[in-house]
Amino acid sequence: MKKPKRKMIRLLQEEVIYYRQQAGKIDFRDATTDQLKMLFDFNRHEYETIKRIEKLRTEIG
Repeated sequence: MKKPKRKMIRLLQEEVIYYRQQAGKIDFRDATTDQLKMLFDFNRHEYETIKRIEKLRTEIG
């Protein structure tokens, strides 16, 4: 049962990297309202994904 959870953690980590890359492309100082909304969405998704990773890690032990 540990293998699927570890694979899921790896996929979620890749997802976090993607969100960080996308957020890094936005310069918030010159951003439009839509870009700021996207930035906050990326940050929220990143936070939720990290929480899921932590939960899976505690389940593995």
